[in-house]
Amino acid sequence: MTNTPRYLKWSLGVFLFFFILFLSFAPFAIASQTYEIIEKPKGSYKTGETIYYRIKISPPNSNGEIRLREPKLEFENLTLIGIGRETGAQADATVSGASQINAGEILTFKFAAEKPGKASIKWLELAWQQPDGTPVESFEVPPFSVKIVSARQSLVLIISIISSAILLIGGLFIFFFIKNKKSKLETEQSIPDVCSLETKKLQELKLLEQSIATSGSTDSPQKLHYILIEYLKEKFDWQPGRGGYNALEKIALTKWSKKDTQELKNLFQLLDEQRFSGTEVDRKKIMDIYKRVYLFIEQRKTIAPTEPEALWKPV
Repeated sequence: MTNTPRYLKWSLGVFLFFFILFLSFAPFAIASQTYEIIEKPKGSYKTGETIYYRIKISPPNSNGEIRLREPKLEFENLTLIGIGRETGAQADATVSGASQINAGEILTFKFAAEKPGKASIKWLELAWQQPDGTPVESFEVPPFSVKIVSARQSLVLIISIISSAILLIGGLFIFFFIKNKKSKLETEQSIPDVCSLETKKLQELKLLEQSIATSGSTDSPQKLHYILIEYLKEKFDWQPGRGGYNALEKIALTKWSKKDTQELKNLFQLLDEQRFSGTEVDRKKIMDIYKRVYLFIEQRKTIAPTEPEALWKPV
């Protein structure tokens, strides 16, 4: 019996090792060319929510007709809703059992999350076979694992976020409201309480005069009209919606002279002309009206019954 040299035995062993290693990884190398992951689930999903796993597949080279065998899979905490396919313009056609799959088509596995906790696809195998069932090639698709959360917990989280936002906005609104109110109160307190109605309105007119003099504000007629209306409402307890100017004229005649009442009527006519003219406000005209309104209220101030000088009567 001839003894085999030791180096030949060593060489044969190395060859067999690499040959077996090649056979072990060759199917995976070939299979890696037959599919592509388009959309893989990740992150978290709510109970009942649909989970999609999309895979693009291409059939291996074959001389004869081949078909895709019904997928084999094992999953946990999931319900398989169905398997869809997309072929060019057609999308989501149902794939059931063994069906013909063309190159470049996409399989869409649809799952529903069952309950809170971990959910996963443990194993998913696709295989090609001939029409008579003879295997051609099979390959495994990478598994996935996701977290399932309760839909109620998600709703509570959303409500909590919205509530926090509302509280924050509400808190800011209250803060600025109180700050603004405080500022107004301080402004009002700076005016002595002994001031008469006429004095307060004259102060408002003084502020308006600055606006007219500097910019000729387009809303000056409206502001003048508003101050005059507010003055008369407080003076006579008159409501513009009850009888309008006619009712005001009757009330004024009982308190003031006919001349003063006519002047009041003329002021309203001038203001209405400026308010509804539809043209640009004439600064000179509005300033003239302003002076007449100011003088009218100032004259009422000198005879106001609340003023100290009105209590003196010459003998």
